[in-house]
Amino acid sequence: MRQGTCSECAIKGPLQTYFRHRDRIYCDACTTKLAQPDTGKFHGLEPPSAIVDPTICARCKADNGHFFFCRLFRLAVYDVCFFRFGNPAGYVIHERTDNFRAFFFVSLGPFFLNTLLCMVFCTAAFLPVW
Repeated sequence: MRQGTCSECAIKGPLQTYFRHRDRIYCDACTTKLAQPDTGKFHGLEPPSAIVDPTICARCKADNGHFFFCRLFRLAVYDVCFFRFGNPAGYVIHERTDNFRAFFFVSLGPFFLNTLLCMVFCTAAFLPVW
């Protein structure tokens, strides 16, 4: 997994958890701080975009499901490990929520994501061959 360094606070971490804005890389905390409407640098500019790291292994799609839905429902993610040799093989540590919809989708995110990917990749097996 590729590593990145925040341009604002110089913290290093997995590139997958960082954001890009005008050729600079920012961590999640700095992106949140800089995007504040009244004091942030990004106010009135185009929003920062998430960095997609294509070198992530296949095991990571389950943790990407959790991570994606945490981001979608704006839950703070404290730690992410997409793959390691150990138990568990990967994890996402995020804040607790009382919102049932967020809890439901974060819990079942890997199921939805893996089902969608399976349907996309396995469709070719069911197409007739002439």
